[in-house]
Amino acid sequence: MVQPVLDIHMDWRASSAPDFNYSDTGGDITADVTSATWTRGTNFDGSSDSPGTCVLVVKNADQKYDPKNAGSSLYGYIKPGPRLHIRATYSGTTYGLFFGYLRRIIPQPLTRTAELHYEDQLYALDRQEANVALSATRSLADFRGAILDGIGEASNRRDLASGVEIDIPATAANGVSALNRLADCNRASGSVHWCAATDGAGGAGNPPYVYRVRERVELMTGSPLATYNASSTGVTLDGYDLTDEAVVNGQRVTASITGFPEEAEVLWTSPTVPFVIPASTTTYLWADVGVAQSVTVAYAGTGTVTTGVTQYDTSAYISLAVGATAVTVTELTVSGKRGVSANVSAWSEDAASRAVTAYGPLDGSEISTSMLSGLSMAQGLADSIVYRYKTPRTRPNLTLVNTWPDQLSRDICDRVAATSTRLSLSAVPYLIRGVTTTVTDGLYWVTSYKLEEVPTGGNWVTIGGTADQGVGGSAILAF
Repeated sequence: MVQPVLDIHMDWRASSAPDFNYSDTGGDITADVTSATWTRGTNFDGSSDSPGTCVLVVKNADQKYDPKNAGSSLYGYIKPGPRLHIRATYSGTTYGLFFGYLRRIIPQPLTRTAELHYEDQLYALDRQEANVALSATRSLADFRGAILDGIGEASNRRDLASGVEIDIPATAANGVSALNRLADCNRASGSVHWCAATDGAGGAGNPPYVYRVRERVELMTGSPLATYNASSTGVTLDGYDLTDEAVVNGQRVTASITGFPEEAEVLWTSPTVPFVIPASTTTYLWADVGVAQSVTVAYAGTGTVTTGVTQYDTSAYISLAVGATAVTVTELTVSGKRGVSANVSAWSEDAASRAVTAYGPLDGSEISTSMLSGLSMAQGLADSIVYRYKTPRTRPNLTLVNTWPDQLSRDICDRVAATSTRLSLSAVPYLIRGVTTTVTDGLYWVTSYKLEEVPTGGNWVTIGGTADQGVGGSAILAF
């Protein structure tokens, strides 16, 4: 049997950052790896996602991977931070399998090995601060893009969704985790996100990973990419626990909607005037302006001041620059259109599921968000949750062993079908919600997929929009 050719590289020195340097000295560690396990998953319920992980067990009889060994060729580089890229080539096609950052090194002297632990790009997103100016004219998809722009993620390292994410709520970010703010987008739209490795080695046209989003309509539509039969060689379907714990037959979604008046007003007055700006310098200040639009700065003083202001959520960042002569500022204000917020609440339920003869009332936790533009979007989210979870869904585990190229190509949110005589399943559609692969000695590949059954049927329609998203196009905007 033809096996995939595994390729495991480290970029120890990051000499070509942000590109991945495959020519780094000591970077090819494939021959040192005795086993590799990587896993990633996503939560379909809108809760926060953890980064994908990878554990490599490497040979270490020569203490090459000992951070304290000054004689190691990698001395000074065996530390948290360097990047890993795992790929495999099968039948002429190269597949990206994992990209991430070294987080932990654990030498094991008794077995003369070392464990190297990694987390994928979601870890980096969680460690970076998002600052995005308030806007009420930006779509949710564009807000994601603005977050990624702000932390330096290139446009070719993202694969964003459209669909319901063309909604235009008021959005902003002020000194919060980029990952947490992106997760807020998921909760408001029913989307999911993850970071997937690619086959690339960096460079403007082929990055080693992509931040990927799939919105809720995409998850609920489409045909299976493959059907797996438990009677086939290398295919196993475990038993499942059919429970009402995940049933949601009643869901409330509350949207906090912000509107802005036509007239501006003074939002903030400096409490520290008068103050002096030294000659040829710039003074920076923060002002708490609340939720507002079209903010401007006004001042009075003994000379000319060049002002600037950037708004981040409820704060405004003010710059005051002077020329060759010092200026005493005697008055400083920020004006703008103060936002007015109101809550609207949508409720969805399925009477048949809530009946005493079925499961009884099982309400989901209320979703409250400021990232929906109105009642219709809140209703759509509530309806979609009940549609999806009003009855118990099977969640078996699918295991593939040395099954090519499926183990290299299947990923989170792929739709597959499963057949098992022993489980009375006949081409039942599922979504992949988690993937774990273990490779031993580069030869024995085992991949376990966490599956979630998706509902069938439903009246899906295409409405409104432009030629490429709605009437005349193929995008599904609502159901």
